[in-house]
Amino acid sequence: MAVCQCQRHSVRVQFNNTGVDFSSSPRNITVGDLNGGTLAMGAGTTTAPLLRLQVTGLQVTIAGGLNLSGNFEFEKTTTQSGRSVIKAAVSNFHVALGDGTTDYIVLQQGSADFGRC
Repeated sequence: MAVCQCQRHSVRVQFNNTGVDFSSSPRNITVGDLNGGTLAMGAGTTTAPLLRLQVTGLQVTIAGGLNLSGNFEFEKTTTQSGRSVIKAAVSNFHVALGDGTTDYIVLQQGSADFGRC
């Protein structure tokens, strides 16, 4: 048995240092025949880039007894005063602790915004 197993539906990384606010006018990203999705994020600059990581449908099992799943999003930006800010959000969060057959502790929720870290 593997100590840790991890699956995901999709992983998306977005980076903007152009100074253009794509949240007001999203852009489709295409490379050759590959559809890269839609860029819809706020403005970032070369000195204060905007970085976003989205993981949808993450499922992690550790030692057969700890199960974690959900959709996770992290965004790093810089305030006007130059302070770095990381925002985190999660939806469809579920964690279960058990022996691989029975879950003894279960935590679960729908959508929530953790705000700034």
